[in-house]
Amino acid sequence: MVLLLCGACSEDSDDAGSRANGDGDTGDGTDLSGESGTMGFGNSNPTMTGDGGTPVVDTGGPTGPSLEHCGPGVYRGTYTCDLKDGTGAVVGALAGDVQFDLAIDETAMQVECTADDEFCFDLVIPEGSGTLFGFVLLLLGFETELEGGLDCRTGEFRATAIDGVWGFPVSSDPNDPNAPATVADPPSGTFDGTLAGTHPGTEPQMIEGTWDLTEIENGYNCNGPFTVERLP
Repeated sequence: MVLLLCGACSEDSDDAGSRANGDGDTGDGTDLSGESGTMGFGNSNPTMTGDGGTPVVDTGGPTGPSLEHCGPGVYRGTYTCDLKDGTGAVVGALAGDVQFDLAIDETAMQVECTADDEFCFDLVIPEGSGTLFGFVLLLLGFETELEGGLDCRTGEFRATAIDGVWGFPVSSDPNDPNAPATVADPPSGTFDGTLAGTHPGTEPQMIEGTWDLTEIENGYNCNGPFTVERLP
């Protein structure tokens, strides 16, 4: 799954679809295979609120109630941070757009959740559901895959960048002027990163938090805010 952080991302990524729902454990602690007692990951049965049918995840049972509004869908927004070198000097601003799907999908991540877990995914980012690409002074591009999810009991969102690369930005399709950017192959280096935020459980449904990037080889780091909102 590639998530691009970018100021030049294509607007055509709204149809990033979630994967088929899993058929593992239910959210009330009953394993559909016949075993019970251990609460499974996520919840395969969304409920509907009374305000026009906003889907929410009902974790229920020993985990407590879910937020009033905590729904799957496409979340899109922006982020920014100052890229710093190993001495702490600012190299330039890294900024752009961020978009990802959140979906009810027990098969997307192999996680067992219990009532004692401080963070347990209810909605996950399915593979291939989003794009994330960032520019620094239009000279460097930062591109990464992302995995993670949202805990609808607490509103906590976490995601981890995987296979992050940076280097010279190029068009993903030189014949299409509207094609999104990508990092030229071979890249100049790799990086790790995290997104950590909070969903307030209200409408409009938003997630706000912090994007934290770390590039080990050259000691680069970048920390700053991000905000995404669920599309209608």
